[in-house]
Amino acid sequence: MKDLKRFLSYMGKNSFTYWFILIATLIIESFLQILYSYVTKRIINAIEFQNIELFRTAVIASVIIVILKCLFPYLRYFQIKLVRKMVYELKLKLYEKLLSMNMDFFKSTHSADAIKTLNWDANSLKDSWFSHIYWVLGKIVMVASAIITMCFYSPILMGISLIICAFTAFVSVKINKSIKKYAKMVQKKSTKLSILLSNIIAGFVTLKMSSGV
Repeated sequence: MKDLKRFLSYMGKNSFTYWFILIATLIIESFLQILYSYVTKRIINAIEFQNIELFRTAVIASVIIVILKCLFPYLRYFQIKLVRKMVYELKLKLYEKLLSMNMDFFKSTHSADAIKTLNWDANSLKDSWFSHIYWVLGKIVMVASAIITMCFYSPILMGISLIICAFTAFVSVKINKSIKKYAKMVQKKSTKLSILLSNIIAGFVTLKMSSGV
């Protein structure tokens, strides 16, 4: 939790704008997924029942989809621009701290290595802010929108899908736990084996040195 708070604190004064753009992007993306299924269902019902009102509703929803699709790239663009700005400001702060340090620090730690590490860490934060957070939250939003979409078609299908997903998640957790358990056992045995081999080799070296004397 402390690492997460530190990670979020690096955003500085731009944190509100960042989260606003990110949440707006995710809401639009999930809303589009729901609208796709809504329009499809309305068109099918309009053709089946020869209902012009349903067709008009589908047309209006299609116009909304087009508008949101046009708006979506701009949100991603502003997010890219904001992330680059945050990383730039963070690098300036870190460079200022480096410049304020004593010259003995640069002699002992090598300034080039310090600057390289600084750039590496800042670029890692850029990747996390732009893609990793969006990917994790995007998956959650996509699952939520998929559940809502299934409600339009069949609540029974939604219930069956949720049961299957929960069962799959439970089995995956159990399998991962068993894999980790066996991995730890293999690691311990490998460590013991390497220590044993090291002792055997050390014994052979000692015998060889003794025979040479």
